Order: sequence, then structure tokens, then C-alpha cells
Amino acid sequence: MGLGGSAPTDAAGAFERFKRRFGEADGVGATAGRFAAFEDNYAFVRAENAKGHSFTLALNHFADLPHEEFKATRLGFQASDPVSWGGLPRLGVHRRGGGALPESVDWRDTEAVQPVRDQGHCGSCWAFASVAALEGAWWVATGEPLALSEQQLVDCSSFGSGCGSGYPQGALTYLRRSPVCTRASYPYRAEDGLCTEANCTAGIPRGGVVGIKIVGSRSWPSSEEALMEAILQQPVVVAMDATDRAFQHYSGGIYNACHRMAILTHVVVLVGYGADKGLTNWLIKNSWGTGWGEAGYFRLIRGGNTTGSDCGISTFAVYPVVDSHAPLPPKPEPARMHYEAPPCHGDESVADLTSPHLMINLTGTICAPYPFWSPEGPPSCPEAPTGSLAMPDPLDQWGVDQCVLICQVDEHCPIGARCEGRLDFSVCTYPSTPGAGAWAHAPGGPSRGPAAGQADFVV
Repeated sequence: MGLGGSAPTDAAGAFERFKRRFGEADGVGATAGRFAAFEDNYAFVRAENAKGHSFTLALNHFADLPHEEFKATRLGFQASDPVSWGGLPRLGVHRRGGGALPESVDWRDTEAVQPVRDQGHCGSCWAFASVAALEGAWWVATGEPLALSEQQLVDCSSFGSGCGSGYPQGALTYLRRSPVCTRASYPYRAEDGLCTEANCTAGIPRGGVVGIKIVGSRSWPSSEEALMEAILQQPVVVAMDATDRAFQHYSGGIYNACHRMAILTHVVVLVGYGADKGLTNWLIKNSWGTGWGEAGYFRLIRGGNTTGSDCGISTFAVYPVVDSHAPLPPKPEPARMHYEAPPCHGDESVADLTSPHLMINLTGTICAPYPFWSPEGPPSCPEAPTGSLAMPDPLDQWGVDQCVLICQVDEHCPIGARCEGRLDFSVCTYPSTPGAGAWAHAPGGPSRGPAAGQADFVV
């Protein structure tokens, strides 16, 4: 809600209420710094609300954050180039079909949309939006509501930087090659961590994510009608410019403070559209908790398709395509038989990673089993050795007919192996010297991310 009064004492009183709810910063200096930011935000909210916008602002759980700090910890869209699409099939562009469109759509009235969640002090909006769109696509295809894991993407996807940033195409590329974990079996922690998806319960089997359909991009921005038609079918992932200071404090109404030249910084999910008081709008699900906006949602002005009028959503809009009949992968042979140092077993060969598409130089080697091929789904690999956190991958998208262990740090690999390659693609290897058996150095530990923050409160 808005705050009345005009004296500095009003801001001080509001800050005391804020601290009682969220706790004090560590140290006198830290508290003073937070109050300075709070007081500045207090004045900004009052000034903007006095201008009579079509939206209102309020002091929420971000009220003690300077705007630059807010952007650094809550926005996480990473722009991608064509190489970064990996093996994710792009199933064409969603073109306007020409049928009649209803005046409003709201997927919140169904189980396609799960409750609003909070990404916390972590730039994982890309994971939240990707998962939310996938939950919607799966419900549309099966009628089965699912709560899927964002933490799986933060920890396991090599197509992003965890709490740093990421992009939906990379998230869905990863989930096409892996089972999609349920949220209950792989809960959210709002920090980077080791990938433990091998221990999770699969909500969507491997092969259940087929590809994506593009609704809008920078090369061909979506028309308003095409985007409306896509939303009529299922929720849609969009990237937007969320850098305007007003968006940090948005409380309700139809938001229209979009920059003239949009810079895409945040990923959200379109779940509907409608109109209110003569203004047409998009209905969008955010991932900043229910204490932000309209219980975690916001309405964005709709009309036209220039980046200055829609915060850029027409230039990045995609939705996942799923196969509800995806078979469970064939049961692999015992893990102890595979991914060891040479000499190799009869159903393996020394890994050949010389494909020009991989662009990777390795000093080590590993025995690579052949993948299981099925006419009904993508190839699958034998499981990783017991205790290994590396992910078996058939490398089919690179034209390689071998399974290797994809890793991020040495500790992901089997005992005696290490993780080597490039930043966005690394595999477990053993020394190439015959008889060496294991690398001499001890593996390093994983990096840790920031802890989750508090949310869900409006002063």
C-alpha cells in the first residue's frame, strides 16, 4: 500500500516497521546504509504515485535495496547466440492462424499455473520462467499438474551461470536430455550447488521435452495477435526490460514505464491477457514472491509491437513443446561396466571428441559406451558410476555416437578422473598415459552462491 505523510520521520517510522518484519542489517553501518536506500525509495514511491500513472508503487520487501543492487541480484537474463541453442529443435515460428480471439485469457484459472514462487537473492529468473512454462505445457498435454524443480537447472544446466544468469533455450535444451525433477524431490535453495538430479524423482521423463516454438525474436518481432493466439494455446516464456526503477516497487495496475529501447534483462511467463479501464494488457507471472505486484503477477500495457511499448517481450517469446507419451529410457547395463580408464570393454571404445563442432582439446581419455537408440525417443546412456555426479550424455546433437560424462567440477567425476574442457562443455577423463590409472592431483571443491533473501511483504 502507499504511505502518507511528508516528513523524514515518516520514512523512519516505516523503516522501523520494515525491520521488525525482515530483521536488521548486520552492524550499525549496514543498517545506516539500508536506511539511506529505504529513505530514497520511500521518496521515489511517493513522487511516482503522485504522477497519476496507470499503475501504483509501494514499499515491498525490496524497499531497502539500492536500485543497482536490486538489478544485480534479481535480474538474470543472459542473451544467447545461435551456437548456444545446442541440440534443442526449433520447431518453427508460431504464425497467426486467423481464427477469432477471445477478449481475455487467464491460465491462472487452471492447474497449468502453479503458485507464485520466489527466486530469492539469486538471478535464476530464467530457470523459474522455463519451469513455469514447462509446467503449463505438460498440464495442457496431459491434464496432470506438476511442480517442477528450478534448482535442478541452477545446479545442473551448463547452458547458464546458475544464480548469475541463464536463458530459456539453454534450460530447455538441458531438460530435453534429462528427466525433469519434481520440486519436492529437488527443492529450491536460491544458491549454486552440486548437481544431484540422479537422486530426484522425475516429473517428466527424459524425452518429454521435444523442442520449442518461437513466437517472437529480434529478427521477427511477434505481432500482438500472434502472441495472443500463442497464449490461448499455453503459457509463453518472454524476456523483458525490467531495468526501470518503478518495476522494483510495482504494486498494481497496468505497467507502462517501458524504456524506448528495450534491453532484455529479466525472464517471466505470459499467462493471459485482458483489458481494464479502457487499457489492454498482458497478464504476466513473475518470480519475486507474492509480496511483489498483484500477488506476484503484473499487468503490462498491450498494444503495438515496438520494443518501446511492450518492454521488449515481442522480441523474445517462446514456448516449449512436449511429448506426453515419452517412453522411459531403456534400463542401462550396470554402471560399474562403463566410463572407466582404458582398456575398454567390448561395448565401449576410447572417446573420440575430435568433432569440429565440439571445439575441445583434451589431455586425458575415457572409455565411452555406445548409446541405446530407440525409434520412439532420443538416445540414452548407461548410468554414471556409483558416487559420480557427472551426467551421461550421448552427444547425438554433435554427431558423436558415444556416451561421455558431462561435468562442471572435478568432484562430479568418478574417482581417479578429472573434469576438463572449456567453460561451457567439460567431460570426465583419465590420464592418457597407459597404466597411469588416475590423475595425481586432488579434485577441487564446488563454488557456492549467495543465500536466499526474504520476500512476500508490502509495508
